[in-house]
Amino acid sequence: MQRPLAFVIHDLNPWGGHDRSTLEIARRLSHRWPVEIYAYSLVDPEGAGRWGRVRFHRILPDPRRPMAVRIAWFHAATLPALRWLPRFRGAPAPVVHATGTCALASDVVQVQFVNAAWEERQKTLPEDVCARPYSRGARGLKPALRRAYHDALLRYNLAIERRVYSRNKTYIAIARSVAEELRAHFGATRNVHVIHHGVDSGHFRPAEGDADRAARAALRSRLGIAEDEVVAIFVGAYERKGLATAMDALARLKPEARARTRLLAVGGGSVEGFKARARALGIEDRVILHGPTRDIASFYRAAELFVLPTLYEPFGLVILEAMASGLAPVVSRLAGASELLQEGVSGSLIDNPGDADEVARRLERIALDPISRNQMGQASRRIAEARSWDQVAEEYARVLAPLLEQA
Repeated sequence: MQRPLAFVIHDLNPWGGHDRSTLEIARRLSHRWPVEIYAYSLVDPEGAGRWGRVRFHRILPDPRRPMAVRIAWFHAATLPALRWLPRFRGAPAPVVHATGTCALASDVVQVQFVNAAWEERQKTLPEDVCARPYSRGARGLKPALRRAYHDALLRYNLAIERRVYSRNKTYIAIARSVAEELRAHFGATRNVHVIHHGVDSGHFRPAEGDADRAARAALRSRLGIAEDEVVAIFVGAYERKGLATAMDALARLKPEARARTRLLAVGGGSVEGFKARARALGIEDRVILHGPTRDIASFYRAAELFVLPTLYEPFGLVILEAMASGLAPVVSRLAGASELLQEGVSGSLIDNPGDADEVARRLERIALDPISRNQMGQASRRIAEARSWDQVAEEYARVLAPLLEQA
């Protein structure tokens, strides 16, 4: 009897970075091997017809909040199904593919974030650059409780990493930098494979057709962006992805460049705090703070360039999406996706994402030069086209086949 391939992840959907990558891979591999999904939720707008052999095991109940309870319950609920029930039923044990530390039992781990590395990185950053909303020196019981909760959650995640990231597993690191973090923090040097994420370059595309151009114009009009303005789009968590540095950089542009450039931030974070920062910098009319959206492709098509001075980013699927959309990327070298880019040709790579002066120089150069900006966007688009999800699934299959074929 053939061993099934079990994908374990909290949620599968097309809008979350971790969630989307696992969804795309699992769907394709279900046409090669029997696939089982263990998750709180599975949302696939493409429908069941796109899947091969698949069984979905919904984890119930789903405690949405607090996150610590949701994570701990998922650990407890999946362990018997993954390790004990197959033996009891006399069925072959599945090859368990877990996304990060979401499962206590796993054979293959796709590593998309290393808490130990992020904790180490935070120690090198100034408080005003990396501060989280609950650690800005606020006084009182509520901020103290929030700090205690998040510190406890980090301690739990670090403890789970030490338990899960053992040396006798197969690892799929989403960037070479992640593979190095596995080696540095957990001594994992064998069976570590680097497979970068993929992207749907048909969905994420430049605004080339009449319908796309009309939608682009309508969205820009709704956001109050003039036709001749250059939009630098930022996507992700405001704090960790470096929105503070991007705003500081915008304020330091020469008057000519600043008057022509708008910063569109799509994501989540302390909206009031960043509004106050924009006012203090005198760029309130140059910054648009927009909440998360499931139609991010339309926002990419409304922009000219992409900026992400992220402070820690194992990969950054949003970077690859922006590249597929034909945007010139100005991104941190700390992002794993920067490994796909060539400085000055397909992207502008930020050496120090906390240095607003460096980010300003790079933004200004691209904002004022439409020819170079377009050439860079076209080059990044070609790179993204070569990273289809079909290609990524093939790379996964080569890693997983020996494990699934074991007797």
